[in-house]
Amino acid sequence: RPWPPPPAAGSAANEERELEDAELGPAPRLARDITFTKVTQEALRSLKFQDPSLLRGAPVSAVLRRRARILGDRAVKEKHYSASAPVDHLDAFISHNWATPRDRQFLALSLHFNLVPAIIVSTVVSCIAWALTVLGILPSIQEVFGNESLAVGVWCQITGMLTFGLMLVWGHTVQAFLPWREPVVFLDKLCVHQTDLELKRKGIEHLPAFLYYSWRMVVVYSDLYLQKLWTVYELATFLLLFPEGCLQVVPVSFPRAAIALTSLICLSRTVFAVYYLPATNAFLRARVDSTILTVAMFV
Repeated sequence: RPWPPPPAAGSAANEERELEDAELGPAPRLARDITFTKVTQEALRSLKFQDPSLLRGAPVSAVLRRRARILGDRAVKEKHYSASAPVDHLDAFISHNWATPRDRQFLALSLHFNLVPAIIVSTVVSCIAWALTVLGILPSIQEVFGNESLAVGVWCQITGMLTFGLMLVWGHTVQAFLPWREPVVFLDKLCVHQTDLELKRKGIEHLPAFLYYSWRMVVVYSDLYLQKLWTVYELATFLLLFPEGCLQVVPVSFPRAAIALTSLICLSRTVFAVYYLPATNAFLRARVDSTILTVAMFV
């Protein structure tokens, strides 16, 4: 379709345009058509990599290593670009704002990428703890149901929840030893060269191509996300390319509550198990009772 859209017939703008064309000939319209063609060609060219080596991805472990140290404000070095490698597609495009605190971004990305491994590994550990309890290797506690005292195993819950919490935060370090492929993602600091200005220019120009070759987009959402032009540009480009694509929004405020709740449940079950173990003497139980009572009165 013509660009810009032609004015309505009979309008003053249309009469002025016809007069302009009559005086100057077909040159103005031809110039507009040529300009539109150039813009279209440039837009389509930005969706393809002339140099396939520019399409690079980094494993999730490289992004989350050392509590996502790469998301901090440290100086960028050559080794950061070497953490990525040429790929044929990207599992996820990470869109984030550098003004968001690093710790909050780390927890949000950890919860997103480590959730499935955490569920699998914690389930396996719980099953092992259950088997050891059944075999009598791990002790059980005595609980009273009605007038009958029964042996109850709690180690599968304790070890399962503890493993789940640890995997949520540090699961990316374990994924290298698991029998599945680690996700390859785009992070601008790792996949776009930051010290070579020519490679940096090419990477920025082909940012839509990184989105085009991404299976999904992960938005690390904070209050600042929609206030920055760069992140809005990334989001708008993805929605333009894939109106029905996989867009995953990860709020930075949710992971803290999830991890804190998991830790609280795990701690409470541990105290409960130790309290009811047959080996726990009366003195230790009295100390636990007094501590719980003190905390309850304080709250």
